[in-house]
Amino acid sequence: MWIPTAHVVAAAKAQGLLSSAPSENPVPTTFPLPFEQETKRLADAVGCTHGTVAPPADGLGRVYSCVPGNAQTVKLFVNEAAQTGRPSDVVLIWNDWTKNGGFGLHADANLAFRALAALGTLYAPAHKALLLDAFTGEVSRTVEAGDYRIEFTVHHGHEITERAVRVIPADP
Repeated sequence: MWIPTAHVVAAAKAQGLLSSAPSENPVPTTFPLPFEQETKRLADAVGCTHGTVAPPADGLGRVYSCVPGNAQTVKLFVNEAAQTGRPSDVVLIWNDWTKNGGFGLHADANLAFRALAALGTLYAPAHKALLLDAFTGEVSRTVEAGDYRIEFTVHHGHEITERAVRVIPADP
């Protein structure tokens, strides 16, 4: 099982990323903002400066994507619900290299945890410690976080462990 190094956790705590204090902003019951505003809010929180938006296709809505970092192992997506102008889900994927692929072990780990902390701040401020535990875990699981359901999946490959987080509005 991979556990973030003390350095990664200490840096995240020092930056306030792992604080479990509730946000000053109330958590909405759905993605409250239109697609453009939600993607900007999320990109600003994560630090994505080079995101792109793919146009609607095959009956699906637009897709915002951002792949920051030197190793490009962290990927952020916002999927739009077709014909609504609102996001349907937010997805964070980290391809966690467990063998040095040229950028070192656990490439872009700090960026992955910064992105996870941003998701926690925006969508589950009272559950940040639980999100960290789920993200670094070895099994897939779902966390009910107030108005959002956060699904964590883990897939172990030969040299990469894919860690994915999907945020969707909770069932009413």
